[in-house]
Amino acid sequence: MAAMFILCVSLSIFWILFPTYIQISKKLKLAIQVFGPLSMVIAFLLFTNLNHDFIINLASTFGLIGVGGALVALYKTRGYGLFVFGLVNLLLVALNNFVYHTEGFILYLPVVQKITFVSFLLWIGCINIKLYRRHR
Repeated sequence: MAAMFILCVSLSIFWILFPTYIQISKKLKLAIQVFGPLSMVIAFLLFTNLNHDFIINLASTFGLIGVGGALVALYKTRGYGLFVFGLVNLLLVALNNFVYHTEGFILYLPVVQKITFVSFLLWIGCINIKLYRRHR
């Protein structure tokens, strides 16, 4: 539970700071800064007695808005490689949903989830490295 808390706080900080380092519109910046952290707060509710599927769907919806905003920002700032990597992550999330909602493939869900998790964190890390190098 402590690791999940640290992950959610760290990713919330990323979603708040990322748009401040690139030149994008105020509306796009606000969307990323609101929906990214909101998805993390909701994701932490998985440790409550609330409906698991509802929490996952709600956090995913808000996360999709945050990631979508980040993808638009990366494209507008010519971060095409990171943009494509982000699209790959969205495809992995779609695969997760397909496997979860298709009973015949549910056995593979833990593996698909771990691949998606690692890929998403690698994407976030690559964005941070690019921003660090740009502002160094």
